[in-house]
Amino acid sequence: MQRSCTLLFATAALAASAAAQGAVYTSSNSAAGNEVLAFARSGGMLAPAGVCSTGGLGAGSGLGSQGAVTLSRDGRFLLVANAGSNDVSVLRVTPMGLQLTDRESSQGMRPTSVAIGGELVYVLNAGMQPSVSGYQLDNNGDLAPIAGSFALLSMGSAPAQVGLAPGGQQIIVTERATNLIDLFPVLPGGALGSPQQIASAGATPFGFDFGRNNVLIVSEAAGGAANASTVSSYAIAPLALNVVSPAVPTTESAACWIIMARNRRYAYTTNTASGTVTGYRVSPTNGALMRLDFDGVTGDLGAGANPLDGGVSQDGKYMFVLSPATGEIAVFFVRANGSLEKLPSQLGLPSTAYGLAAR
Repeated sequence: MQRSCTLLFATAALAASAAAQGAVYTSSNSAAGNEVLAFARSGGMLAPAGVCSTGGLGAGSGLGSQGAVTLSRDGRFLLVANAGSNDVSVLRVTPMGLQLTDRESSQGMRPTSVAIGGELVYVLNAGMQPSVSGYQLDNNGDLAPIAGSFALLSMGSAPAQVGLAPGGQQIIVTERATNLIDLFPVLPGGALGSPQQIASAGATPFGFDFGRNNVLIVSEAAGGAANASTVSSYAIAPLALNVVSPAVPTTESAACWIIMARNRRYAYTTNTASGTVTGYRVSPTNGALMRLDFDGVTGDLGAGANPLDGGVSQDGKYMFVLSPATGEIAVFFVRANGSLEKLPSQLGLPSTAYGLAAR
């Protein structure tokens, strides 16, 4: 399956120049047909760069997850969860546009998060019977299910994200409803072993990312309680998480998505109910967290922004935050001390937009 979607550039040379600068991607998440919305990036400035169908269907509403749109580490492939058609799409990133290379069943209901590490891909299904399923991604952009990689999660667990831990030897899943974090060992070939469940240090574990030296940083939405959200960090061990900084307050509401920036020296959580971003300094030695601002407001998107997913440029200097409630991608410059400078937003996004990846 190959379908190309050309970027909106006048010449191939300009397209190649823009590709070298970078790009930001989100999905329309439309129930009538899911599409990737691409934006060329020059520093922190974004410009529309085309639309590409995923071949699947979106949900038409929020997914309650982090990682619905994910880039491979080398930037060659973009993976998108199609929550409305229960499948996942792979698109090749080229200087001239995106090319749909494959679309495969998620082996479950309502896929909402995708993790990729090298040739291994894992998809989180958050439907009535939550599950994870594994695939091998080849150089042509084709996905092949891995035998023994399908695993059921607890009924009613409301999982939010799947991710591959550094080194690729285990996958991690956050469960919002049970306040648990699941660790599955990744066996040779990508099959999954029996999981270990770890109690979250804070209530409602949601999004996560990885710091340096095998550190896991998790946002905790506290069930949406006002000004009660937190962020925790853990040292990752085989099938174990050792708490480093437990439930450090954001002072804000509904902290859901985690973004790492500036060579993973800083972590930021988007606070959906507060319309803000809270930043933390992350110790390079043990992953300990220190909030950057006393009031918890490192960045302010404004009332009603309801920020969701986020991402950073490859150099870690520009942060992008999706706010479909206001139809925008907010842009921040990340200063060397971790403070944020608000830059002009990219406007005109649909209210159903979900997931964000940047390079």
